[in-house]
Amino acid sequence: MLSNILKSNKIICGIDLGSSRIKAAVGITDKKLNLLQLAYDDIKSTGISKGFITDISLLTHNLKQLIKRLEHKTGQKIKNVSVGINGQDILFRNASAMMPLIDKGNKIVTLSDMNRISSYARSLNLKFEEEIIHDIIFKYTLDDHNRLENPRGLYGHKLAVDLYLVVSKITRIENTVKLITHAGLELEDIVFSGIASGSVCLSDEEKKKGAILIDIGADLTQFLIFKDGVLCFADIIDYGGGNISNAISEILKLPIELAEEIKDSYGSAALGDINENEEVIIKKGDSYFPIKRKVISSIIEPELTQLFMRIKDKINSTLSLQGMNYSLVITGGTSLLDGLIELAELIFATPVRLGIPKLIAAVSLPPVKVNDGQAVNRNGAITLPISCLRHATSIGFIQHAINSNSAHRLSLFNAGNSNPVAYLMSRMKDIYSEYF
Repeated sequence: MLSNILKSNKIICGIDLGSSRIKAAVGITDKKLNLLQLAYDDIKSTGISKGFITDISLLTHNLKQLIKRLEHKTGQKIKNVSVGINGQDILFRNASAMMPLIDKGNKIVTLSDMNRISSYARSLNLKFEEEIIHDIIFKYTLDDHNRLENPRGLYGHKLAVDLYLVVSKITRIENTVKLITHAGLELEDIVFSGIASGSVCLSDEEKKKGAILIDIGADLTQFLIFKDGVLCFADIIDYGGGNISNAISEILKLPIELAEEIKDSYGSAALGDINENEEVIIKKGDSYFPIKRKVISSIIEPELTQLFMRIKDKINSTLSLQGMNYSLVITGGTSLLDGLIELAELIFATPVRLGIPKLIAAVSLPPVKVNDGQAVNRNGAITLPISCLRHATSIGFIQHAINSNSAHRLSLFNAGNSNPVAYLMSRMKDIYSEYF
């Protein structure tokens, strides 16, 4: 993969398989992984529910249509794609392991030691029918030295590691691979969608100090907690913006499509701010009739309150937020509802902001071409329009791929090793330390 990156521009495509819509984004980078062009689009999805593929033929048809649109927008043939995985069967667990580096005395920790202890921790915490999507290193411990980020090159006797695992059933992955293959594409990566969203909705500084990201989808809401720069907790709740639409549909006796339109156009989570007499005119069939906005809001506000309280209870059962200086960010299409941010601030008792995607690019580049317009590039951060908030996950795949490829290059040429010869010399030193 590295040789391809160094030779020419790279096309990165991320696909977010949502229950109501499939969203996809394409990023074109130069050989140094600087973003040159960004395009995104979405299409109504059929054949998927709560992250599970229910009809692969229908979903394949939708995906093919969406890819054709993006190929037309970018003028590029799309072949390799990254796909998000989400759903209540995605599992999150802590994993740890410890091993002696040597029978007696001390030895230098090598990259091989670090890989071996991580592999040991993964194998201890994985069932036969599962596959690891992400293994996030939280810390290493070398003898009595706790919270080491990189023990390589240090002397010690015992090495331990703490990981945070994102795990999926193998069948979920196999079905995803089958979908991509049926669409005439090649699967490059599978990423937990929450991690993709976090890569563009949260800054590195926020992740370091402590941040909570809430991503409200159509029928699932995921929330992630970051601390010391890494993901330390995540969970998925069986509730999304579609539940609000269903409530409006049932209470007002309206078709679900009309309820969805009313929610997006006239909905508000700020019940107390709406005038008692304010009305909107709704078309149902061939007739028109008025509905008071306060009635709509009286349905939406309790639904969102229930969602936020469920998240708050889960967070409080995991860690104490009292006195914690954390950032709280909300993204996903439902987060654009009027009054939602203010309601969240009231429930969580902390400032809340919208998670509008922001991509990292080179400082020297001109504005990046985004769909038919341009995004402003300030100091290496590409500011995207608020409409991109609905595409946070698919755009996040592009940033995640750029970060991963950059990390891969750094891992090859680290510690000042800017060429393959220096890298090989470094690896020879590791091997020598391992056996002598």
